[in-house]
Amino acid sequence: MFSMDMERQASPLAAKVARKIHKEWLSAGTNQVFLPTERELTRRYGVARNTVRRALSLLIESGLVQAERSRGYRILNGNGGKNNQARIAVVQGAADATFPYGYRTSQEVADAMRRRGLAHGRQILNMEANADTAATLIRDLREANVRGVALTASAPALLDALKKANVGCVILENSERTAAVDYVFQDNFGGGCQAARHLLSRGHKRFGWVGPPLKHGTGIERWLGAQSAFMERGLSLQPSHVVATGQGAASDRSAIRAMLSAADRPSALLTLWQAETEAAVLAMGELGLRPGRDMDVAGWCTRREYTSLGMRVFSDRVPAAMVVWDSDAMADVAIERLTRRMDRPDLPPLHIAIPTVLMLPNDHTDSMNEPEMEQQERREGELRL
Repeated sequence: MFSMDMERQASPLAAKVARKIHKEWLSAGTNQVFLPTERELTRRYGVARNTVRRALSLLIESGLVQAERSRGYRILNGNGGKNNQARIAVVQGAADATFPYGYRTSQEVADAMRRRGLAHGRQILNMEANADTAATLIRDLREANVRGVALTASAPALLDALKKANVGCVILENSERTAAVDYVFQDNFGGGCQAARHLLSRGHKRFGWVGPPLKHGTGIERWLGAQSAFMERGLSLQPSHVVATGQGAASDRSAIRAMLSAADRPSALLTLWQAETEAAVLAMGELGLRPGRDMDVAGWCTRREYTSLGMRVFSDRVPAAMVVWDSDAMADVAIERLTRRMDRPDLPPLHIAIPTVLMLPNDHTDSMNEPEMEQQERREGELRL
């Protein structure tokens, strides 16, 4: 990989990180154009940023990567040239401080794309762009020979630029779904309906809702799914039992406590976001209430977070029903769809809903109802034209 003299000149930790980077990103057969950012490498390997920079310097001196101003570290092949295999990129927008929920989900999906890319024989590039940088992004995509892009936000200018550049596109976890492209998303309506029906089956008639303001499609779909289940029984969510979050952790918990302290408090809670589930559990604890004993809760989280949620939030198994979705399944569908579009760019666009699974409180967190989850994963999703 690099000479013993070079390795001796570097610190042992920097040399170790350099070897890890080489093994994971520079080995023969990989499709990566640029290394992950210094920040990502720092987080991935759990070392200081200066250590990562020394490791990268070692790789540069060895002729394995090339630093490019404002772009990162380009991977060089054995002849010092550029890898010319067609690639896929995940393009994320900048974080929106006014609505962090969407960004957290897009980051989860972007991470899943990179994980699952390896299983598909691809390493997924990660790029960030705003609506006013479409031309710059298209230039970067062309130079990297990217022929398929997964977007985590819908930007008309960027979609138009991708179409003109003949780059295939899939939009992930977006509820607008108005463009003539493929969309892959959680089954938000179905998950909301599942959660509400579970609480109804437990005999509840007064329900609380804890979630972000109903200004974004994901929340609206989950709300409508829950309301459709309630309407089947002639019930509905009452305005006094709705807490709109997003005002800060302390303010959100205060609002939840106020709702749960009222004389006509709900007997069950719908908290169809992971952060809201955690906030509600904390607020209940401050009132001496326990989920599953004093009040039923139906939450929402990723499959990867389900087991850790039990230990981190509940200090044991999860005593709440949880709507679980699989970001890896979403990534698999997106990668497969983009790969097909490289060969057949004229494919008609599809709307593909990734199924959710309702995990009941008595399911074991270590098994996670694997047969059911695996069965769901084998399905590409519920196709909606």
